[in-house]
Amino acid sequence: MKILKAIVIALMLVLAAGLASHSLAQRVPSVKEVARTALQKVGLEPVVMPLLQRLGLATPLLPEQNLPILPDDRVSARRLLVSTLGEAEESGDFILAARLNAILSQEAYQRVYRTLRAWETARDPETGLVPFATHPRTARWQPEHAGADLYPFLWIASHDLDSDSEELWSEALANEHQICGPMPCAIRLGSLQVIDRNQDEIIFGASEFAKDGLLAITERLGGPGPWFDRLMEVEGAILEAASISTDYMG
Repeated sequence: MKILKAIVIALMLVLAAGLASHSLAQRVPSVKEVARTALQKVGLEPVVMPLLQRLGLATPLLPEQNLPILPDDRVSARRLLVSTLGEAEESGDFILAARLNAILSQEAYQRVYRTLRAWETARDPETGLVPFATHPRTARWQPEHAGADLYPFLWIASHDLDSDSEELWSEALANEHQICGPMPCAIRLGSLQVIDRNQDEIIFGASEFAKDGLLAITERLGGPGPWFDRLMEVEGAILEAASISTDYMG
C-alpha cells in the first residue's frame, strides 16, 4: 500500500506537469523535483523513479551518466598527471610540461570527438537538429538551450575533428531557418510543430541563440558563412520585434 500510494502521488505530479501550458514550461522541473523529494522521504525514489522513466512518464535528471567526483584523497592516473604537470611548471621543466600538456590535450580531443559522435546519433533524423536531451519527453529544439549551448560547439568540433560530417550541421541550420523563419523558434521534433511561446520567451531564445550560439561559431570559424548570415538575420528580427524604440532600430 505504501508503494502504491507513492506511485500514485508521483504519477499525479508528473501528469500535472505534462498538462501544464507551455508558458509554465520553466516550472516543470520544480514539479518533478517535488515528486522526487516526496519519494526520497519515504525511501522509494530508487524504485519508483526508474519505473516512471522507463514508462516515459518522467525525465531522468541530467546528465544521466554523470559520474561522481573523486574524493580529494582518491588517486587516479589523471590526477597524478595534472599534479606532475604543476610540479614541472613550478620547477621550470618546460619540456616535461609541454609533453604532459600534449597528453592532456589529446585526451580532451578524444573526449570531444566521442561526444560529437554520440550526439550525431541523437540528432533529429529529419532536420538534423539536436534535442534538449535524449529522453523522449525532451525531444524539442530550443534556441536558448541546445541551440545556444550545444549545437554550435558540435559544429565547431565537427569542423576541427570530423570534417566529413560538418555539412550535417550546416544543413541543420538551414532546416531551422526553413521552419522558424527570421526569428528563431522552439520546435517539437518529430511533428516539427512550432511551440507556441510568448514574446518575452521568443526574444530571449533568439538573443541566446545569437550571442551564445551563432556568435561562437562566427568567432571560431571566421566571418563569412551561413552562421554569420543567420546571426545578422536574427539580430534584425529581434530589433524588428522590439516593443521599445531605440536609436539602434534604424
